Amino acid sequence: MTVYVFFIETAGKESFNHVFEGTEISTIDNGIFINGIDTSNIEIMINNLSDKFHDDIKLVFIDKMYITTYFYTQQGLEYYENIKMLKTKHDFCNGTWMEFFDKFNGIDDINNYIFATTNRTYKNVYDFANYLQLPINSNCYFIWGINSVNDVIDARSYYNIFSNKPKYDQIDTLGNTQYKEEDYESVKWIVEYGVLQVIGMIQAGIHINEKFVQRFVPPWTLNPASYFCKGIIVEYDLKPPVPDCDNKVIQQGYLYGEYFNISASYRKQLLDGMCRVLCKYGLEFGKISSIPGGLYNVQYKSLLG
Repeated sequence: MTVYVFFIETAGKESFNHVFEGTEISTIDNGIFINGIDTSNIEIMINNLSDKFHDDIKLVFIDKMYITTYFYTQQGLEYYENIKMLKTKHDFCNGTWMEFFDKFNGIDDINNYIFATTNRTYKNVYDFANYLQLPINSNCYFIWGINSVNDVIDARSYYNIFSNKPKYDQIDTLGNTQYKEEDYESVKWIVEYGVLQVIGMIQAGIHINEKFVQRFVPPWTLNPASYFCKGIIVEYDLKPPVPDCDNKVIQQGYLYGEYFNISASYRKQLLDGMCRVLCKYGLEFGKISSIPGGLYNVQYKSLLG
């Protein structure tokens, strides 16, 4: 087995201030080098990670800035030489995560996967996984806001609210319980999105297969790419079916946003999945005691807080 480690948006770069006179550049300053991820002691990190997982390690660096081949600052020149050396040993993708994702084979049940980035803007694992368009599986480990490749040792697998497994049955591949008490704030964060969207979708008549929206609701609640609904789609692979035809253009089928707009049954399928996940959360976390009136009669606002 292999542990695949993806370093996403971690490249260094140079920045210059340009002074214009009219439409022409008159002067350019000496520039500054903006550090990317610290790759020193990378071999030590690989050994430590291999000891932790008892597996082989494969590193993949993904950033559109890796296409840069000319540097002008002393730090940039030294950085470029280091990157050239690393490219002889590890895989590099000169592109964004989404460009890489188009060629990505996805995750399986055999290997382990670590997703790491220096980006500090992600609020929690649901925010980061949403960007990656990946489920929060037991063999997926996440860490963001890192400074050094060595920080991936601390990557962890998180509780997945979208999973049909009970909370304490969610165990990562190292044998650790995925849910920790400090995760509760991020769980509440994603639940709030789910509750507000479910309420809006029910008000719109989606639960009764209405072809058209029956009531004005906040537009975002009818967006399948929102955090909670997209989590359902990714977790259960609820993508629109591929048309059975010989036309290669038509064979590509609809995007899930397009299919959501034209298919009442697809909208209801997603709503049902969202309701079931919220009800499971409510029962497990003691927010509700039962579901006597069916999925659409639950007081979902009681799940907040």
